[in-house]
Amino acid sequence: ASGDTVEDTTLRALAAIGDFELVTCYRGSALEVEQADRLADRIAEQAPAAEVEITSGGQRHDHLLIAVE
Repeated sequence: ASGDTVEDTTLRALAAIGDFELVTCYRGSALEVEQADRLADRIAEQAPAAEVEITSGGQRHDHLLIAVE
């Protein structure tokens, strides 16, 4: 997936996956906490049945790593 922002790209990628129960987002050091919280809210809107977790991953090069189950 691609998009203009981390949020747009993430939401497009999740839409392509289809059904899932859990999304864990590992926030990189370049992604602000507020941005990650906003993303979690948007994921919850898009997939209300899924649990969304945001955790600090600390990676320097990737804004976000996502695990989907």
